Amino acid sequence: MLRMISQKSLKSKFPQMKFWKFVFSAMVRLMLGYAFLFNMFIIIVQSDAVIDIFYDLLALQFVEQLDDIAFQLCKKEAFGDRLSRAGNKKCFHAEFQRQHFLGRLKKIGMFLKMLYFCNLALAIMGLTYITMKQRSGDYQATSITVTFGDELWEKAVVENVAGGFYEHDLIFSMFNGVYVQSGVHDGRPVYVEQRKFEQTPYEKWIGAEIKYCRSECRWVLTHRNIRKSMTSEKLDCDWIFRSPETTDYNLLDVSGSWSAWTGAIVHGANVSLA
Repeated sequence: MLRMISQKSLKSKFPQMKFWKFVFSAMVRLMLGYAFLFNMFIIIVQSDAVIDIFYDLLALQFVEQLDDIAFQLCKKEAFGDRLSRAGNKKCFHAEFQRQHFLGRLKKIGMFLKMLYFCNLALAIMGLTYITMKQRSGDYQATSITVTFGDELWEKAVVENVAGGFYEHDLIFSMFNGVYVQSGVHDGRPVYVEQRKFEQTPYEKWIGAEIKYCRSECRWVLTHRNIRKSMTSEKLDCDWIFRSPETTDYNLLDVSGSWSAWTGAIVHGANVSLA
């Protein structure tokens, strides 16, 4: 509207109207448009599924059009005569001839194209930044408290310092305690077991890890020195406790029954995350 209606043409039709008010109203509508884009960006970033984005944007568009709906109702005397007279003023129905300022329109057109490009670039930069931060685990819990049940693995295979193996009964509740985020694996954070009382990293011993394994599509509990058998190879995701299949980035959002390895897979194992 600003590039189509000049101050001179506005004064010729409505001498009593202040041009700065017209400019201010146009700027307010521009700010509303940016507020809509910002809210849309936040919705896209926070949504877990595409269908959620679709429904949220429909609701946002409806809210954004409420002022237009209210204006039309005012014109139809739904809110009284005073608002009806205000909504039916001549300035809302006036037609203006297109201004033939070729040089001016060309410059404004170039400015608008640059503005659209800047909006797109800012949106892409924002999504890229948030994606990188998400992959580095910045938006996940920095520490979690894990409580396992009393499942028992008799004659678990443990590797000693010298590289040999021995059998030892393993109670999973031994891994209870605080786990602190340390690094990333398969696009999700890795949580490392801490000391039971000081809640600091182990210095002499090796703590267990909870991480996401894309090959399993699960969050798993692993330990560098524990294997399923003496003949099995050392695998990156040699789990001893695992979640149900999931694609959740946040470990605390995982729901369903976990499984434990006690020489065979035991379903329905107890675990609590907080």
